[in-house]
Amino acid sequence: MKDVNGKVVSTQERDRRWKEAATMVSKARILAVDNAEVVEDLAAKLGKLDSRDHDLTSAATKFLWFGGQYTVRILDVRAVRALRHLHRPQRGTKIDYAWFESAWKHQFDKCTAELGTALGNLPNQFPWSAIPQQWEKCALTAIDKPWFQDRVFDQYLWAKGERATNVAV
Repeated sequence: MKDVNGKVVSTQERDRRWKEAATMVSKARILAVDNAEVVEDLAAKLGKLDSRDHDLTSAATKFLWFGGQYTVRILDVRAVRALRHLHRPQRGTKIDYAWFESAWKHQFDKCTAELGTALGNLPNQFPWSAIPQQWEKCALTAIDKPWFQDRVFDQYLWAKGERATNVAV
C-alpha cells in the first residue's frame, strides 16, 4: 500500500487499512442484496481507504468472493477484454460491474455443455496434475460445487482475454 505520493505506508498504517477493509467486506452483504450495488459500494469505500484514487472494483470482487460471497463474479481486465470480444456491448453501453455480471452470465450459459464436458474430464487429468493422490477425493468434491464451475469459467475468460488484444479495455 502506498500513500498519495507513491511512498510505501508504514506497517502500522497498512495493518490499520487491512483491518478496516476486512470490516468493510464483512459488512458489505448487509448493505444491499444486488451484487452490482454491493460491489460498487465496497469499491468506493475501499477507494477512500486507499489514498491513490483509483478504481478498486476488481479488488472488491475478489475480497467479496474470498469472503464467501460466491455469487459475486471476479472482475479482472482480461475477463472484461474477453467478454467485450464475446459479448459485444451496444454502442453507448456503460461498461461497469452490472454489465460485466450480465455478460459473464450470458457467456456462462452459452458454454454450459462445454463446461460440463471439461469438468467431467478433470478427474482423468489427476495422474498428470500436481494434485497429491491423498487430495484427489477433496478435488472431486470441489469439482461438483457451483463455485468451482465459476472459477473454471473465469480461467477460460482469463485465457481468452489474453488473446483478445485487439479489443480495448
